[in-house]
Amino acid sequence: MVRIPQTFAVAIFAASAPTWAAAERFEAQKIIVDGVVGAVIVETNNGSVIDVDLDEPAGPTITAALDEAGVLRIRGPLADQGPRRPGACSCCDADRALPVPSALLDEPPADPDAQAAPSDAGEASAAGEADEAAGGLNDPLAPTVRIAAPRAVDLTIVNAEVALDVADLDGDFVLDVCAVYGEVGSVENAVIDIGHASRLVVGNVGAFLNANVSGDADLLTGDLAEGDIAIAGPGDVTVGDVDGPLDISIAGRGVLQVARLLGALDARIAGPGRVAVQRGRADPMKATIDGRGEIDFAGTAVSPTLRLYGRSTVRVDSLVGDLDREGPGAVLVGDDERNPDDQP
Repeated sequence: MVRIPQTFAVAIFAASAPTWAAAERFEAQKIIVDGVVGAVIVETNNGSVIDVDLDEPAGPTITAALDEAGVLRIRGPLADQGPRRPGACSCCDADRALPVPSALLDEPPADPDAQAAPSDAGEASAAGEADEAAGGLNDPLAPTVRIAAPRAVDLTIVNAEVALDVADLDGDFVLDVCAVYGEVGSVENAVIDIGHASRLVVGNVGAFLNANVSGDADLLTGDLAEGDIAIAGPGDVTVGDVDGPLDISIAGRGVLQVARLLGALDARIAGPGRVAVQRGRADPMKATIDGRGEIDFAGTAVSPTLRLYGRSTVRVDSLVGDLDREGPGAVLVGDDERNPDDQP
């Protein structure tokens, strides 16, 4: 699972502790944060009400109110500008600094607790991005939204550029933003869509993870029951144990690392992308690779169906059932390469 250093959480809440007596209070089952540029901090509890405290040093730009459906909507200055999809918004500029209160920058988000060991290159990349981000995310006038909510609440954050610190949720979590830097605790279901220069750490996902990572961004999660993960560009995604099916799509030189997989694997790679699984059983395994992509599965592949074009490679520790393959790409079982004429 994901381990978050206490020093990071303490720095956030001690530096700007909520004054709940002055907060607005609501009753709702769902929160939508729309168009906020700044920090969003969510504490969860066993209560039944939601408290919202808005800290806006530069003046009021954020509102909080219930809509006709009883959903709590917290709206910032970007809420009326429509969806800010990755690649189509100003925050995707690599030189743009996300405005974040400096109280959030004592430590970068933590890495997962060594479940899926990244490559040396991945570690260097992550460290470099964290240092770069910490050097640029500093705006003492950026607003902060502090929320205290029941653990069962559903939380959606869209059209935003945020520094994020969210406690464990028993509800669903949706994040569809261009720029994010921070961490989220364990959730039941998660839909995550992040863009260039983002870095996000998520705890265990009790059921389903749907993740889209665009550009040079990092996503690190704990364990999940099943997942659908897409990477467009040089992004890095690291997940813990996956106990069900995993669907993967990589376009470009993205990297997905998995601690363990017990379930079906369906992977599509276009370009030099890479999938690495430390252990497990892919039952069945299906892969289509076009280019120099590779899959390294340190476990058992059941009845693999492989379509390998270009200089692609699939490596597995062991194979059960028939191997169905097409294309000139390489297939290795243990230390032995399986040539097209060596079909079982």
